[in-house]
Amino acid sequence: MLAGFSKLVAPDATAAVFASHGIVDPVVLGAVVGALEIGAGVMLMWGIWQRKVALVLMACVAVLAVVFHSPLALGGVAGRMHVLDLALDVLVIFGLWRVATMAAPPVPAPKAS
Repeated sequence: MLAGFSKLVAPDATAAVFASHGIVDPVVLGAVVGALEIGAGVMLMWGIWQRKVALVLMACVAVLAVVFHSPLALGGVAGRMHVLDLALDVLVIFGLWRVATMAAPPVPAPKAS
């Protein structure tokens, strides 16, 4: 949620980072990604569709890791922060996998008598 909030609070900085990686329409995509991160975080906290939300976030973080934090995205030059960001992405993916596989099953609807 914090990452999404930072994208929405500083849209110009977000757009600049997205544009530097060749992202098309970085202003709109930055807002969409920020809203997705906030919305998904709230849904995870409240236990709404935990498994599905965790799987969607896993996919998003995997794309983020490849596009923004992998050494390939940096032209073969990986700074220390990008390596740490990539490691954090991997840890987040494993945490989300844990949520997706261990979340409580949905509560069944009451049966009509």
